[in-house]
Amino acid sequence: FDKARKKNPKYPNAQFKLGMSYGFLDKRRDGALHLQEALRYGYADHDVYKTLGYLYKELGQRGKALEAFKAFFEKRFAVPPDYAALLFKNGELIDAFKGGHFSVGGLVDRLKSLVGGSTHVSMLIATLQAC
Repeated sequence: FDKARKKNPKYPNAQFKLGMSYGFLDKRRDGALHLQEALRYGYADHDVYKTLGYLYKELGQRGKALEAFKAFFEKRFAVPPDYAALLFKNGELIDAFKGGHFSVGGLVDRLKSLVGGSTHVSMLIATLQAC
């Protein structure tokens, strides 16, 4: 991956793969730098944010870790404003969120309050458009 990056430093996939490799080799700082470069050059996969979050957490950079995890949730669960998310706990509807803002705001806070025990949490995303 390093050879591909050196040949074309703006190739985002090589930056991403190199960042992931460094992360697995416990070279977290180098991994984070290459993942940031991948984002800068247009790498669009939401997993880059999740991996950055873990690397920053291991580096003790809590603020950056939270920012990266927030971006991951925004990219992973973002939906148009005419959609809603229904949150279930053990098969029972416990909350509903509308539009693109539910992914990071109330939904994440609500999920935090559900963690623990043998609880089954699920989410249904539904359209609000008339059929």
